Amino acid sequence: RSAVASLYDHVESDDVLAFSGAQEALFWVLAELLRDGGHAVVTVPNYQSMETIPLASSASVSGLPLWEGSGPDLTWTLDLDRLVGLLRPDTRVVAVNFPNNPTGFVPARDTFIALAELCHERGIVLVSDEVYRGIETDPRMTLPHAADLSPSAVSINVLSKSYGLPGLRIGWVATRDRELLGRLEKCKHYTSICNPGITEHLATIAIGVGDRIHARNRAIVAENIVTVREFFAEYPDLFEFESPMGGCVAFPRYLGADGPDAFATRAIEEAGV
Repeated sequence: RSAVASLYDHVESDDVLAFSGAQEALFWVLAELLRDGGHAVVTVPNYQSMETIPLASSASVSGLPLWEGSGPDLTWTLDLDRLVGLLRPDTRVVAVNFPNNPTGFVPARDTFIALAELCHERGIVLVSDEVYRGIETDPRMTLPHAADLSPSAVSINVLSKSYGLPGLRIGWVATRDRELLGRLEKCKHYTSICNPGITEHLATIAIGVGDRIHARNRAIVAENIVTVREFFAEYPDLFEFESPMGGCVAFPRYLGADGPDAFATRAIEEAGV
């Protein structure tokens, strides 16, 4: 926990709780914050459990579209005015995921800071899934941790994505809200209970050399983006592709007359994708 806390500017070891991966962390954070219902706003497109866990918790959910325009004029954006229009008196959670899965979108730093301030001022918990943080195409685009920006915000991270170490199954929650952490610790007794000591030891080593790991993985992503661009360039009548700003997931547009659903079905049935 001390190693994890060293990644943040305003987080101490007692502000960190380890989980078995980020999925367990995301599950319990959303389930606990919305256990009595209420309303949540989640970014769309999203990592699906950000939407389905609140729904399973009997909360009402509104999607915050991360785009404006359509077709070839579509651009990714984080529109705070649109967010404000979705808020309700019973809004308890705003859940975001940047760098975004699946679009690769990263908002402007000032916009993300304003988002954290907006949520804190209104008594809303900002839940920030930051698992792809650290492998932005340009490190200068890396956003601050939500847990550093607001004493009520929750940052979720894991060694699976930007560190490339999914086999360790080590994730964590960082928040300065220790009352919430205490509730989450009790929740964890019903799932993983605790992580194996050897994997936490290996995780501590990995975090200590995190800058080297991230640099290596950014180089892999940069090389693979070239390959992907070259592939899509061969089929301009079938695809539009924009390189992700962060992470290693992108959201190409399929232009074929048969439509994306039919194309995806063929990719599964004929090519085993």
